[in-house]
Amino acid sequence: MAKTLKEVERMVPRDVQKIVEKYVNPAPSAFEIDVDRVLSEIGDMLKAKNRAYGNSAIEPIRIFSRSSPVEQILVRIDDKLSRLMRGKDLQEVPEDTVRDLIGYLVILCIAREADNG
Repeated sequence: MAKTLKEVERMVPRDVQKIVEKYVNPAPSAFEIDVDRVLSEIGDMLKAKNRAYGNSAIEPIRIFSRSSPVEQILVRIDDKLSRLMRGKDLQEVPEDTVRDLIGYLVILCIAREADNG
């Protein structure tokens, strides 16, 4: 009794189909597309850095510091923010700095999940 999509479409009035398209399966907005693009770019950056440097943020080698990965990531974020605060104009933060901070926050989420998990 399985019906093809065409058979189902013939059974459902067109106005109901329009409502479903608009509210149940809406096309992504420009904002949603931009969010997906930027997050994908940041994800690509994080993956490339992980390949280049290893998993040092989540699994540090701990030569000098015995702090947890979460604490070490928080220190990196603090250092980055400290350098920003010492800059002349916070309105002109370089894009790579913004993306680095977002990357550290993503890594922090991953490290916290690993701690809880």
